[in-house]
Amino acid sequence: KLFGEEPNQQISEDLRRFKRLMEAGEIPTTAGQPRGSRSMLGKLLSPSS
Repeated sequence: KLFGEEPNQQISEDLRRFKRLMEAGEIPTTAGQPRGSRSMLGKLLSPSS
């Protein structure tokens, strides 16, 4: 372990990322997605509800 992660762990993560890319055509992320449940006010003001 010279620079960061264990090689086996890095290989596993790279393989998982590659499989996601091949299956979905993109690497899914949680960036820009809201967290948690919506408040009552948020539900009332939402145009989609």
